[in-house]
Amino acid sequence: MNKIRHFQVPDPARTLPETEEETQVSNRVSPNSSLKKKKKSSTPTILEKSAPIEKKKKSHLGFWIAGSILVTVGLVSQIRVHPSIRAEAWLEPNPEAREMVHAKIPGIVTEVLVQSNEPVRADRALAIVESEQLEEEIGNWTLRLQESLVATESSRQQMFSSQARLNQIQQQYNFARDRAAQLQGEIARMESGAPPPHIQGYQTQIQNLQATEASLSKSLDRFRGLVEEGAIAEEQVEEVKRRKLAIAAQIGQNRSALETAKRQLQDELKAKTDELNRLQTSLSVARQEYNSAQVLVRSRQPIETQIQQEIEKRAYQKQEHYILRAPIDGTVVTPDIFSLKGKFLQAGELVMEIADTSQLVAAIEVRQEDRDLVKAGSEVKFKPLEPGLPSFTTTIKEIVTVLERNEQLQKSTLQVTALIDSTEGKLQPNAKVYAKIKSPHKIPLYEQARREMLNLLKFRKYS
Repeated sequence: MNKIRHFQVPDPARTLPETEEETQVSNRVSPNSSLKKKKKSSTPTILEKSAPIEKKKKSHLGFWIAGSILVTVGLVSQIRVHPSIRAEAWLEPNPEAREMVHAKIPGIVTEVLVQSNEPVRADRALAIVESEQLEEEIGNWTLRLQESLVATESSRQQMFSSQARLNQIQQQYNFARDRAAQLQGEIARMESGAPPPHIQGYQTQIQNLQATEASLSKSLDRFRGLVEEGAIAEEQVEEVKRRKLAIAAQIGQNRSALETAKRQLQDELKAKTDELNRLQTSLSVARQEYNSAQVLVRSRQPIETQIQQEIEKRAYQKQEHYILRAPIDGTVVTPDIFSLKGKFLQAGELVMEIADTSQLVAAIEVRQEDRDLVKAGSEVKFKPLEPGLPSFTTTIKEIVTVLERNEQLQKSTLQVTALIDSTEGKLQPNAKVYAKIKSPHKIPLYEQARREMLNLLKFRKYS
């Protein structure tokens, strides 16, 4: 049979022996109980007499320890160290190694052939842009070309007609000029005693008739004497008279014909002179019309050439430029690139950005109060957010002197940049990293501690 063991529970009200310190605490907590104890023991003990001496020694020791600590802390806080500035940074492509791809024609993006952060080779197809406006422009320019060609053909036909008329008038003028010159020559020869053949013929006939008339006159005188002598009959004399009269009539006719021929030469020369004047005027008008038509045809040729170039230009854009191509080897750094599909683009509008990501630029935001600690050439260490990527160190390249105010966060920051090798493509543009800038200037340790406390409130720790 098992025995039940009884344990005695301590009485909470039971008073245990008290030390001097416990007694003092008790006295502070319960003054009445202290008075009761004093009544019980009014005679001081040996321990009670030594207590003030121990207390005095302890207070002096604590004073010296506290003083030593304060002096040590003061001396240590005056030690000057190189501080580190922690900040956030974003990786961006190097501005000197990037190319912007712009829309060469207005249109709608129907296909996007690449992805964000995808490496591409130069001339790689990036997107397809189709333009109804381009088709309309080609149609309008083609219509203008057809209208211009019709107008040019009309001007060309007018030029040919003017040229034919000019040639005809020129021939008439040349003929009239030659005839007038011939007439002038004949008249001049006639006046100099060397008339033209038909005039010479009339003069020769007149001379021959005059010689015949003179011979008949002599025969008539001789026949009259013979008639008086009775050698011949009177009828023969009458016959000679009739022949002489006929010869005289012929001489008159020839003289009249001669004068008529001379007058005809003069009249024809005057007519040809008038004709030459008229043809000269017509020739000038025809030549002016031909020259005007020729100038019009020539002036339309540059217009047609320009229109043809516009058509060819848009045809080339339609065949080639509707495919946007990469201008350089690099990486597509445009974010959310598939949102471009279905977007209407104006000519010259930015579509994508291709950058050489072998070297990136870190844009570091340094607080305004730390600007005095950052200098160009300062060492900066970066830590990527992605697990497994190593930290890397470089130097500050440039410091922007203008502060940027963030009204939402109620702070001002300084833009600091640094060049970074992309570590064989492991770092990507637009990535966020943490930066730790080592200042070339020394500041007191207490100041560093104060800055570190401020940084710890806003940024994570860096390894």
